[in-house]
Amino acid sequence: MTRKQLERRKEKRRRQAEARAMEAAAAAAARRAARRARVRPRRFFAPQGRYWIMVRAMPAKALKAASELRALNLPFFEARAATTFVTARGQQRTADVAILRQTLFVGMGSLADYLALERCAWLASVLSPLDERGFGWIDPRAFRHAWHAAIFDRRPVPAISRADMQRFADHVTGHLKDDEKSADDLLAPLFATGINVRVKAGKFASFAGTVEGYNPKAESYSVAVNIFGRKEDVEIPEEALEAA
Repeated sequence: MTRKQLERRKEKRRRQAEARAMEAAAAAAARRAARRARVRPRRFFAPQGRYWIMVRAMPAKALKAASELRALNLPFFEARAATTFVTARGQQRTADVAILRQTLFVGMGSLADYLALERCAWLASVLSPLDERGFGWIDPRAFRHAWHAAIFDRRPVPAISRADMQRFADHVTGHLKDDEKSADDLLAPLFATGINVRVKAGKFASFAGTVEGYNPKAESYSVAVNIFGRKEDVEIPEEALEAA
């Protein structure tokens, strides 16, 4: 290879490197512009004259459940937030993901709403009163009778007021910056630390124990279970517990 050929090759590589650097800089500038242009989610307005309940969709069926609720004209709120992650190629991406997995909030106002909710094929359970044992997740086809019985007996029901629902929705969507407690208060665990519970499903079914802590990400509790006279800390899903 002559000196002139070598110089031409070096010059070609230099131009290619400059072009790649310019492309990378342009892509970075476009990403910055997109982030600046990204607006926060549109504000959710909780309708007047309704209280709100918590429901759970079947696993991986939250979108279908939301579509069904929309078709039934039932107002609902799904807590979503923009989450930034890095792909396998090292690219930064932002996605709108559900932060409570299958949990949705549905506004109820009349008997027709109860009947409509019972027809939702993609709902797995509804947070409802359980006799004298507090609250728990039950089949959507049975929740109407559980709620009516609790109201008739003057027992508490897990209903969320419109004001609390609005504060929580504003907190999630970024329209409320100075009320950090509203989300925590609304999504407080069903079983407080120190209370006695009974495991109703799983390999520790029928065992009694004491709540030691709560893991909000996994929606599970650390329970000190009495196994052959010894206290063992085990992780139990929320739906597998009931008040003792």
